[in-house]
Amino acid sequence: SSIWILCGSGNNGGDGLALAWYLGTQSPLITSPKNQLKVFLHQDGPKTQAGQFYWQCCQKSDIPMLTLMDFLHEDWPGETLMIDALLGTGVEGPLRDPYLSVLTKLARHKARVISLDIPSGPQIVPEAIYSFGVGKLSVALDPLSPSSKVKILPMGFPSYLMEKVADKAVTAKVPIPLSWEKEPRLISSFIKEKHQHKYQSGS
Repeated sequence: SSIWILCGSGNNGGDGLALAWYLGTQSPLITSPKNQLKVFLHQDGPKTQAGQFYWQCCQKSDIPMLTLMDFLHEDWPGETLMIDALLGTGVEGPLRDPYLSVLTKLARHKARVISLDIPSGPQIVPEAIYSFGVGKLSVALDPLSPSSKVKILPMGFPSYLMEKVADKAVTAKVPIPLSWEKEPRLISSFIKEKHQHKYQSGS
């Protein structure tokens, strides 16, 4: 079967490009990247340093790269698996094109979708959600995203933080108040610059 990876221009898209590079160069799942793997990237290209790095890696590895606008005119085989790496936790405001049109097309054709970190919009109901570090509250509160669909991927957070936060964050159905003033190490471990990717935070 084929794998198509839909990438936004932010950090979530950078995750998608990193996955594309791995699948195209390291994974036994893909034996013919030119035939089995496609990446559809926002026409502005990646805006983050990590995204630009993996974009260059994909280009050097001859992984097919198209735009999200191209995706709107593409038909796919029935067994194609879509990777939703369009939008992550930093998205603000209403959905805009090309994201809205891409998600609408996925929903209309009932595509098989796996989302990275969180689903990019309410239009899609992914088969699985792979969240990084800890589970996301928006997913925990979504009745269409049961816990059986959510897989938590470790990304280098210190173990003492995970003992305090992770289990509660993954299973919580309501926000969990934390005594931030009593946990200065907790604050410093999670602080990063506005556009800094998690790879730059030691993950």
